[in-house]
Amino acid sequence: MSNSKQFAKLFGASIKMMFREKQVWFWNIFFPVILMVLFMIIFGGGGSDNFKASIAVVETQQNATSNMLEDQLRQVPVFEWKSEQPVSAEQADTWIKDKDVDAVSCCRKRKMRNL
Repeated sequence: MSNSKQFAKLFGASIKMMFREKQVWFWNIFFPVILMVLFMIIFGGGGSDNFKASIAVVETQQNATSNMLEDQLRQVPVFEWKSEQPVSAEQADTWIKDKDVDAVSCCRKRKMRNL
């Protein structure tokens, strides 16, 4: 039997199995549609350019890498800066807890902790 005939028989068997199994219908048709709708809801913000995120920078060690990271972040147009200068970690934690800023960029390694 040639390869094309084997492929045709395998393809036909897969199609028959798809029509017989109800779970296959869900995973082949409905799940991708549901996933696509969810992503459209989450990421399809209507194309508005009004999004702004308020951020602050915590910088404990001044070095070339942290300076370059801060310069690059300052060029992103959707970021609004809470402070022009880097702030202390305590001040940044207070702003996060009070929801004065949306995010904090920290230029040092920290242990993860629960807020």
